[in-house]
Amino acid sequence: MAFTRSVRFRFRAVAPVLLAVGLFVSLTFTPVAAAQGTQGSLPDPISTRELMRYADRLDLSAEQRHALESLHDEYKREFRALREGEIAAFLDEMRSMQSIGGMPKREAMEAVLRKMEQLKAKIKRRDNRLFDRLQTLLTEEQSAMLPRVRLARERQRYQSQQMMAMMTMGRPMVDLSKTFLELDLTAEAAAVADPILARYERRLTTQMGKLAEASGRMARDMFSAFEEIGISEADMEDPEGQKKMMEAWQAIYMDLAKESLAITEALRTLNRKTFKTIAVMLPEDVARTFRKRYYTEAYPMVGAILSFDMTDRFEKVMGVKDLPTEQQEQLAVVIGDHRRQLDRMVEAMVKLSDEQRQGFTVFDFDQEAMQEYHRKFAKLRTEATELVSTTMRTLQEILGDKKLARLLAHATTRPGEGEVVAEAALVEAMAGTVVVEIGSVTHDGRMDTLQKGDGHVIHVDPFVGPSISRADVARYAERLGLDEQKRPVLEALHTDYLASFKQIDALQELPRASASLWHFDQETGTATPASDDVIDRIHRLRRQAGDAVRHLDGAFFDDLKALVGEDRAPLVDRLRADRLRRTYSIGSSMYAFGQSGTAEGGLDLGDLVDKQRLGPEDAAGIDSILTGYGQSASDAFRARYEATLEMQRATEQWTAAAQRGVHDAEAQMEFAQRYKEIMGQPSKRVAEANQTVAELNRASLGELIEALPRAAAESLRRAYNKAAFPTVYNDPAAVGDRLTASMQLDDLTSEQRSSLEELAASYRSDYDELSRKLVELAKQGQINPMNFETVDWQAYQQRTEQVQRLRFDRDELNVRAAIRLKAVLRDEQIQRIGGLPKPKEQDRRFMPW
Repeated sequence: MAFTRSVRFRFRAVAPVLLAVGLFVSLTFTPVAAAQGTQGSLPDPISTRELMRYADRLDLSAEQRHALESLHDEYKREFRALREGEIAAFLDEMRSMQSIGGMPKREAMEAVLRKMEQLKAKIKRRDNRLFDRLQTLLTEEQSAMLPRVRLARERQRYQSQQMMAMMTMGRPMVDLSKTFLELDLTAEAAAVADPILARYERRLTTQMGKLAEASGRMARDMFSAFEEIGISEADMEDPEGQKKMMEAWQAIYMDLAKESLAITEALRTLNRKTFKTIAVMLPEDVARTFRKRYYTEAYPMVGAILSFDMTDRFEKVMGVKDLPTEQQEQLAVVIGDHRRQLDRMVEAMVKLSDEQRQGFTVFDFDQEAMQEYHRKFAKLRTEATELVSTTMRTLQEILGDKKLARLLAHATTRPGEGEVVAEAALVEAMAGTVVVEIGSVTHDGRMDTLQKGDGHVIHVDPFVGPSISRADVARYAERLGLDEQKRPVLEALHTDYLASFKQIDALQELPRASASLWHFDQETGTATPASDDVIDRIHRLRRQAGDAVRHLDGAFFDDLKALVGEDRAPLVDRLRADRLRRTYSIGSSMYAFGQSGTAEGGLDLGDLVDKQRLGPEDAAGIDSILTGYGQSASDAFRARYEATLEMQRATEQWTAAAQRGVHDAEAQMEFAQRYKEIMGQPSKRVAEANQTVAELNRASLGELIEALPRAAAESLRRAYNKAAFPTVYNDPAAVGDRLTASMQLDDLTSEQRSSLEELAASYRSDYDELSRKLVELAKQGQINPMNFETVDWQAYQQRTEQVQRLRFDRDELNVRAAIRLKAVLRDEQIQRIGGLPKPKEQDRRFMPW
């Protein structure tokens, strides 16, 4: 069978050494955000977060946990010494193998594998030493649970290695024990399932160990087989040689992967059987939660069906007070039927996924079978959409449109905003209608509007600015100090503006043209891309629409200037400049990072300052700085917008061409070689434009901070950091805000206040320093796909390793600070500060920044 496009492209794009190394030591290809920067080749150390899960399982007391922290500190010091010594040398050796210009010698690769196994053994010994020390703190009952904790850590060591993901073809390795322990269970329910879990944990750990051993054997055998067939440097540069090489690798892989595939299937079978056995023992509501979490982890595609599970939201409606008994009974029937039908679809999706996975490898790719899979998946998704619509119509019949919308809106708010979702938008969204957040386009391409809390706004394309909204108009009136006579005039101007906005020809044509960019055939599961002519037309329409919007905006501000008079004309010009930057900023976030590793190039500093809600005196003090910024930013934002449009067109053309040749191996290889030719210049322009804006933002920020009072300056700096370095400062585990809120509690004892002040002082300084180091690394840039040179790749790997270690240290700081905060405050005080941070654990192996 033919090998996949992704594999063909991958091996053409990387150095020849990766043919061997990349097969079984993935650290030389895919940087993974492991805790201590080992690129996924070695297990991560036990983190405080992981340790607390073990402490919960052992039911440790507060005194035991405090003692365990000291043991853990010693463990981390030992691990860091290993990381900075032998592991660092090992990673340096791996990086040096990338620059040898050909296949490494077998002796060299075997030495690497031996060293890897030795380091794994040393990590295991450090883990065991920590558990041995912990043993001395435990009661007899707690000691009986420790062996299972050791097994949990052993499984975690396996899961943290990138090689295991390769052996399972990227499919998730689910640990049902971990999923089960996260459920909200009574002691009785947990005790019933515990014997089954104990047997499962032993078997799962054994199978994962077998898979790890099989992967090591496969690595050695594969390298030997490659060495026997012989691959020369000339083969790597010649298309026929590349084809021959890939065919040889396919045959070798298919033969050697049999053992690993058999173990992987045994792991899935074990999970399925154990899940079914445990689920029937649990209360219905808990069993459903368990099922949803298991399926979401084990079958990512099932999540697309589970996303239509509206039963929780419907049940909130049913639980509203004063709902008549008759309506409650009717709702119960409808919700139960909705749940049963969705369950049937979910089980069908699980079965479909199992069938598709059976014996599948990266080379075992049957195009017809894949099309049939996507056709069936699309059918199930359509059924789920129709189910939601049918249920909504039935609920409307029972409750009436207005009552249903009111009840649903009462139970549903936008995350982080706390505002009630507008009734019409909510009903449409719940009925499965595709709705843009701040606008809507009907199926025939005609523009329409949605009423949102801040007024009408029209938005039809991610690269064309939205209309001036009623919220904008209200803000203009406030800034200009319009009286009650002039505000209605401004509103009338805006109504005329919106009417003209809807009549812009390019905006009317753009949705229809964009809809033809791709055609997805649900029957075959295939997507057909548009021609270059269609892509060029969309690009022209975007330019025409953008120009028309800016022209209409200009006319609106001319009318506004005439309305307010000459004395306030300069302020109108400021508002005009702010609006112009907004229209030039649209779509820039898609390419804001460029190659810089930061989002500084995508920021509008003026908009950021506006959101600070400064007082009149502070605002007046920086007015001249913002005016200067607006003047300087005009050309920079325009250049960035032009570069973004060109980058988008190049991306659409390259993607379409790649898809058209997806079944032609030679065409794909040739096209992969043209990637830099097609994308290089647009990518360079975007990077340069982002850099220009970033430099302007940094310079202007410095001036603003100098001019503002300390509190306002610090608030602006924090806002800038979050927006400019989101991967650094948008940290859900951070404790800083909770510490600030804690200090404002009015019932703190003197002892509590003293403890909080001490904690805040040490935490903030350490957190700021770690974050500063992460920012400096982010500024050094990510890998440039247009310049895939070995030296750049190695430098990027080294930066990634540093980022991983800093993230680990900062996460440790966060978790320890949260533990301290919990010890200082009473439970009801913790509730009043919003509770402690509860960040969702993420698999960061593919998220180095």
